[in-house]
Amino acid sequence: MEAHPIPQNVTAFEFRLVGDMTLKQFLYLSFGMGTAYLIFVFLLPILGFLAWPLITFFALVGVALAFMPIADRPLDYWVKAFLKAVYSPTQWVWSKNDHSWEQTALFSQRGSIISQVVASLETATPPVIAKITPPTQTATIIPAQPTPTAAPVVTPTPPVTPTPTPTPVDLPPMVKNEPIKVVPASKIKPGQLVLTTIPNVINGIITDAAGNYLEGVVVIIYDKTGLPVRALKTNKLGQFSGSTPLPNGTYLIELEKESLSFDKIQINLKGTTLSPLTVSAKKLI
Repeated sequence: MEAHPIPQNVTAFEFRLVGDMTLKQFLYLSFGMGTAYLIFVFLLPILGFLAWPLITFFALVGVALAFMPIADRPLDYWVKAFLKAVYSPTQWVWSKNDHSWEQTALFSQRGSIISQVVASLETATPPVIAKITPPTQTATIIPAQPTPTAAPVVTPTPPVTPTPTPTPVDLPPMVKNEPIKVVPASKIKPGQLVLTTIPNVINGIITDAAGNYLEGVVVIIYDKTGLPVRALKTNKLGQFSGSTPLPNGTYLIELEKESLSFDKIQINLKGTTLSPLTVSAKKLI
């Protein structure tokens, strides 16, 4: 049995500055090294050797926040979780209509009410139960009576209605699905495959040169300034679709998959629902 693939968040697209270093890692590293450098320049002549522990601490903190994940999560995630666990309240107080149990008269007086009920039960005299002697019963003889015989009940049988014979109905002729043409920013026509009904959401189907669906193709959408605004990934049927609409304008779509080459697609969004784009791989690289 084939293992089910683990869902991946392909929409969280992070910019890469140098190699695999993201912008957040660069900021953490700059903060740690910059603070260590300032201490080296300004505090080292004053404190002497006492400044070296501070320099080492801030440098290691910057490197750890940038490049030391724990259980596949960055170190800043664990720091936030620790602070939230320390400063968040761990004691919950019941309240109703903005009144706690200490302010409600029912809860504040429940101790005195229970003690009064217990005291009243203890001082109450128990009821006297008198013993009642049942009277002596005399046997009486009742003469036997003849048992009436019930007349047989005849259940009428419902009339049998003949089952109508179905008459043949003329069915409309089968309509062949025409191939979908890639028309940028075109509206959905009746009979076309629909992946989304939200306007300005780019969607489509990716196939290879033989028409087979391609899974795992990365689809990156750039705006007119060249900045990536969406990063999507195709499923087992070769389909991809965004979850939120894009503003009106011109966008460039690039497709990436190992050992395959695709044409770049330019599309102009005008606030309408788009039909799925059909893109085929050109050739093997």
